[in-house]
Amino acid sequence: MNALELTENHGSSSRGDDDPPFFADMTLDLAEAHDIAETPEATHRKLLATKDQLIAMPKMPVIPQDRVITSSLSNSDDSISPKFNANLSSITHEQTHGRISAMGNNKPLQATRNMPRDIYWAIAFAIFVPFSLLGPIMSSNDAESKTSKTYWLGTSLAPRMATVHSLWWAAIAAFLLSRLLYRTLGGGDGDDARHLASQIVLSSAPISLSIYSSLILTIYFFLPHARIYIILPAWALARDIYIFRQWKMTSSTPGGRQAFFQALTCMTLDILSRSLRRASFYRIVSALLLLQLMVIGLWRMALNAAMHSQSTFWLLLAAVGGKWATGAVARLLTLISSGGISSWFAEQNALVEEMEQMKGGRETENGLSNSSSLHSKSDDEDSEMPEAYRMTAASAYQTTLTPDEGMDDDFEDEDDAEAALNAPISTFLSTPIAGGSTVKQLLLKGVTVNFGSVCKCGLLGGLAQFVWSQLRKIDTARAKLSGFQTMSIGQSNDFQNSKFRHYLMVSNRLARGFVRNNSDMAMSHVAAFQKSYNRAAQDVAILIDESGVEPIIHDDISTHMAACVGGSISGAIVMFTGIILVHQKKSNTTDSAVVMDMVVSFIFCYTLIFTVMEPLRASIKAVYVSFAQHPQSISQSFPLIFHRLSRMAKSNVQ
Repeated sequence: MNALELTENHGSSSRGDDDPPFFADMTLDLAEAHDIAETPEATHRKLLATKDQLIAMPKMPVIPQDRVITSSLSNSDDSISPKFNANLSSITHEQTHGRISAMGNNKPLQATRNMPRDIYWAIAFAIFVPFSLLGPIMSSNDAESKTSKTYWLGTSLAPRMATVHSLWWAAIAAFLLSRLLYRTLGGGDGDDARHLASQIVLSSAPISLSIYSSLILTIYFFLPHARIYIILPAWALARDIYIFRQWKMTSSTPGGRQAFFQALTCMTLDILSRSLRRASFYRIVSALLLLQLMVIGLWRMALNAAMHSQSTFWLLLAAVGGKWATGAVARLLTLISSGGISSWFAEQNALVEEMEQMKGGRETENGLSNSSSLHSKSDDEDSEMPEAYRMTAASAYQTTLTPDEGMDDDFEDEDDAEAALNAPISTFLSTPIAGGSTVKQLLLKGVTVNFGSVCKCGLLGGLAQFVWSQLRKIDTARAKLSGFQTMSIGQSNDFQNSKFRHYLMVSNRLARGFVRNNSDMAMSHVAAFQKSYNRAAQDVAILIDESGVEPIIHDDISTHMAACVGGSISGAIVMFTGIILVHQKKSNTTDSAVVMDMVVSFIFCYTLIFTVMEPLRASIKAVYVSFAQHPQSISQSFPLIFHRLSRMAKSNVQ
C-alpha cells in the first residue's frame, strides 16, 4: 500500500455515508464551485518514512499510556526509533501521572488511571500485621498443646480484666468526645458548641500535669516494690512542664498561643462541618472507632501472649504490628478530614477568583463606557468610521461569559454565595478531586487507591513527627550555644575536621531527609491530588518552604494538645484502675505485675483517645498546607486568623 492509498483509506474511514456533508459542500454546489475555482489536488498527510512501511505521525498531546505505539515502530529504522520512543515515553509519563508543581497557583490534575499508590506498602501491611498479631497467639496455643506449663496459655484466652475495664471506660470517653467535637453545626449556629469544645481541649493541658503527678504518688505509696516505674509518669510530667515553659517564654503575649489555638480549633471544626456532611462524618468516625477498638483488643491479646511466652522476638513483633495497625486506622481519619479541608479551601479560592473576575469585568465595563463617551464627541470628525460601529453602544462589548460559565461549571447555580458555602461538598476545583470528595468517596479511596499511602503514613508519619520535634530542639539548643563557644582556632579546626563532626552532619542530613519524605502533612495532597505518599511529602515540603508557613507550623501546639487530652483521660482511667488492682491484689501478685497492667492499659486507652483527636489534629495541619497553597481563601470567612497567618508568613518570606 502506498502513501496515497493509505491517505484515501483513512479519509474514507473517518466519515460514513450517513454523516452530514462537510460545511463547504453545504455552501456551494460542486459544479458551481468548480466553475469558480479549480479543484485543488489532494493533499497528503506527512508520513514517517521507514524501511518497510509508512507510519502516520501521531498526535503527541493525546497519547494514552495503554496505546501500543512502540509495537508499530518495532520495524523502524534504528536511527529514528530510539529518539522517538524516548520523547514518547517522557510525554506519556508526564501525562499519565499528572504531576504538578507545589506552588499555590497551580491546580490539580486528575490522573488518567486510578492506579493504587504505594502498592508495596499495602502488600507489606497485609503480610506483616496479621503475622505479628496472630503469631504470638498461635505460638502460645501450640506451646500449650505440647507442654503442661499453664503460663503458655497466657492471657490470650483468659486475659486480665484490668485492661478490659480500662478499655471499656476509654471507649465511652472516646465516643462522648467525638460527639462533642464533630457533631457541631456549621456557621453561627454551632459557635457556642465549638467554643465549649475548644475550651475543654485547652483545659486538658493543666489537667495532664495533675494526672501525671497523681500517678507518681500512686505508684510511690501503693506500690513500693515497683517504684522504678515512677520514671515513666515523671518523664511525661517533665516533658509537659518544659513545653509549657517554652510556650510562656516564646509567646509575645501571655497565653497568646493558647488563644490562637482555641480560635484555630473553632475555625477548623467549622470548616469540617461545612465541607463534610456532619452525620456522615460522625458515622464514619464512630465506625472507625469501633474498628480501632477491635484492633486494640487483638493487639492486647497478642501482647499478653508474647509477654507470657517470654519471647523477646514475639514481644517486639506484636508491639510493632499493633502500632502499625492502629496507626493505619487513625490515618484513614486523617485522609478523610484532610480531603474535606483541602476541598473547602479550593472552593473558597474559586469564589475569590470569581469575585475578582466579576470586579475586573465591572471595571472593564466602566472603562469602555468612559472611552465610548470620549469617542462620541469626535464622531463627526472621524468620517471614515462605519455607521454600524458609531451607532453601537459600549455595553454591547461586555463579556459574554456569566460567572458560573467562567469557572467551568464548578458550582451549581445558587441565588447567593452563602448557600454555596453551606451546601454539601462536591467538586470545587477546575478538575475534580480524583473521583469525588464526599465522606464515602474519601473513605473508599482510602481503603483502595490510597491504602498504601495510609499504611505508610501509619508506620512512618508519627516517627517523622517525633524526629522533626527533636531536630527543632537541637536547632534551638545550637542557636543558644553558638554565642558561648570559647574554643581556640586550632581546636575549632580540629573539631571541624574530625570524624565526629562528619558523622553528625551525615546524621543530620539523613534525619532531615527522612522528615521531608515522610511528613504526615502529605496526607492533604494524597487526599486532594491522589499522589503517592513520598511525592506528596516532597511537594508539601517545597510548598511550605516557599510560602513562609514554616514558622507557623513550628509554633503549632495542636499535636501536643491532642497528646494532653489523651494523657489526661488515659491517666485518670489508669490511676483509678491501679488503685482497684492494689486493693484486689492477690498474695502471689507482685507490684511489678500491677504496674505493668497499668502501663499496658495506658497505652491502649491513649491510642483510642488519640484516634478521636486525629481528625482535629490532621485538619489543623491541612489548614496550614491549604493556606500555603491558597492564602486568600480565608480572607473573607475568617479575617482575624487570615491576618495573623499572613503576617507571620510574610515576615518569614522577607
